[in-house]
Amino acid sequence: MTDITTKPTLTPEQLMLVETSLRKRRRRFLLMSIPALAVLALALGVSFADDAGTSTLNVSSSSNNFVYPVVSGTTGIPAAVTALKYTGTNGLTGTAFDADVIRPAWTPASGSAGEVTTAGDVVLVDATAGTLGTATALTVSIFITNLAGLQQAYSSFAYPIRIWKCAATCSSNGAWSEVEDDTVITPRPTYLANTDGFIQFRLPVGFYYDIVFDLGGSFYTISTTNATNLSPQFFFTAQPI
Repeated sequence: MTDITTKPTLTPEQLMLVETSLRKRRRRFLLMSIPALAVLALALGVSFADDAGTSTLNVSSSSNNFVYPVVSGTTGIPAAVTALKYTGTNGLTGTAFDADVIRPAWTPASGSAGEVTTAGDVVLVDATAGTLGTATALTVSIFITNLAGLQQAYSSFAYPIRIWKCAATCSSNGAWSEVEDDTVITPRPTYLANTDGFIQFRLPVGFYYDIVFDLGGSFYTISTTNATNLSPQFFFTAQPI
């Protein structure tokens, strides 16, 4: 690739053509990104091969009263939930998530665009009436806590988020239906993007909710040198209202 910063032998006309090409490429990529925002709390596992890494998510939260990160070792899962949208019954041992949970994943490669290639569960939210008491909804706030690190790895990203719900016995992937209420989430999917670091969802009482990363979205990787910069780190809070 020509290094236009040194401009060794390029004529002004050649430089103009190169710069025009770069502008078009940037414009095409930006059209893939959707300015929205969503967030959570995370520490992840990344493995490397040369200039590529595979990112998967581990989520943590402020409390286990309403929010249950979908990661091995999370305990106290409501007894009515034995499967999520993507995680099957083998992902739970008793009332705890185990190593077979299905989490989102993608493969960042330096100098390349990509997308989420494995959809997965991020966090289970208990907004059932028995949990919330007299409250009518649960406000879930999601924060990205490592934006500075992500900006060292990605020039832009837009990760797709959907919300699924289950009213009673959630014993299979098919027991979950997508939330299609525009007052809860719009558009669907909505996007966790590099333009911000916070999002809120107001979840009506009466359901368990599964917040997931969907397939697709877009990102452009500029460096895979630091494994900890390849995955968003999220923090959740939940407040009955």
